[in-house]
Amino acid sequence: MKRGRPCIALLLAVLMLLSACGQNPLNSQKNDTLGNASSPEPIEQPVRLINDYTPAANAPLEVKGTSYYVSEKTGNDNNTGTLEAPFKTISKAASLMKAGDACFIREGTYRETVTPAGSGTSDAPILFSAYNNEKVVISGADIVTGDLSIYKDNIYTVNVTGDLGIGKNQIFVDGEVAIEARYPNEDVRSVSPLKGSYSPLFPTRGHFSVDWENYTQISGSYLDQPDDFWKGGLYVGGNNVAWVWQTADIVSSRSGLLTVSDMTGRWWFPKDVQTAYSAEMSEGYITNSLNALDMPGEWYIGDNRLYIWMPESDAPGKHTIEMKKRVLAMDLTDKKYIYVFGIDFFAASVTLARAENCTLDKMHAQYTSHFQKFADARDGYIDGQKNAEKTPMCGQVGIYVSGRDNAVINSTIQYSAGAGIYLAGLRTTVENNLIQDTGYACTYVSGIFVDEEFGTRSTAENITVGGHSIRYNTVCNTGR
Repeated sequence: MKRGRPCIALLLAVLMLLSACGQNPLNSQKNDTLGNASSPEPIEQPVRLINDYTPAANAPLEVKGTSYYVSEKTGNDNNTGTLEAPFKTISKAASLMKAGDACFIREGTYRETVTPAGSGTSDAPILFSAYNNEKVVISGADIVTGDLSIYKDNIYTVNVTGDLGIGKNQIFVDGEVAIEARYPNEDVRSVSPLKGSYSPLFPTRGHFSVDWENYTQISGSYLDQPDDFWKGGLYVGGNNVAWVWQTADIVSSRSGLLTVSDMTGRWWFPKDVQTAYSAEMSEGYITNSLNALDMPGEWYIGDNRLYIWMPESDAPGKHTIEMKKRVLAMDLTDKKYIYVFGIDFFAASVTLARAENCTLDKMHAQYTSHFQKFADARDGYIDGQKNAEKTPMCGQVGIYVSGRDNAVINSTIQYSAGAGIYLAGLRTTVENNLIQDTGYACTYVSGIFVDEEFGTRSTAENITVGGHSIRYNTVCNTGR
């Protein structure tokens, strides 16, 4: 393992402790310009989201070029893009915009990935902004259509398309996340002192033990189901030392035992490396199994069908069910001088891979990344080898920023299996943000994670990463 990683995690943990969790960081500065604000009370409930740090009604940029307008409700991409005749999609405007242009977006939910065709310049940046503070959401989820029929008891089923893969799917009911079916449903290993304060996406923990001599054997005292009851499922757990968690596909099961394959890289740690820990310290849960769907608010996707038990055990007809379909809401890869202001992101991430002088300002991002199966638990490469086509550059482990002189400011970022913000560039400004309920996949990647992009390691002669300014952020309820 890389010995520097725990040190980075410890440093970030100290920085988090210095931040007043649940307190508006801007108000903290107002209360005491010397930084002597009184200590906050311990939190017992989730922090209330605050997204009003920037009072300006319009983005702080002068528009020098053409202003385009977009309306999900009244627009048409065959229109001219004026306020009176707006486009339907942000992507239509993005395909036309040049340096100095602006896109003003009317209220609505835009289910697309926005990829600007060009870049701005230092004198004429490109602007994407909510129009007059209207609520604009770019979503990675689509509404589930089709008639849901009863599968059995309280469980309904419907055909779906666009499966993102094991551990990556998400379902939302009326804008609230539903939980993929898992076993056990509640922690049986231990009880958190802040139970109820965390997102329900945080893992449940049951008793599991990994065999020292054969890592493909996982035992559990309450695995009392029939043979192959869990076959095809996914095991997710923290094994032995459990500095990070691991995953494995379940190929068979019998009373008291799971047999697994396709395991996460290295299971922490083998007996000959660490003798101070016992296999009985392992804990985890089983998911990706229809047999685990046994309570309200759970779902399962298999063979292009969604199975769901509604949160209130009622019929789904009066509710809106959404399924995550896209990893990215906005792709600023290799772009320069683009300013994004006052836009919310839901069930999808944003990447600024190799971007320069781009800014995310007054952003409200929820459910930016979700994964329960991964190949590397340390640096966030959940799909395997490090290269530009894999995570985290494509946004699957949180909002990703590399390149140089970019900024994430005045924003709220909540709910991410990986990072709130993944920093792999040079001189990024991360300031005045609330980052909460991240790192729940139990990897090294957490609230603010600092690393390097593949192939950009710094040398004394060519510094390409680091030099970040990270201040006035509230970071809480995060792994690592």
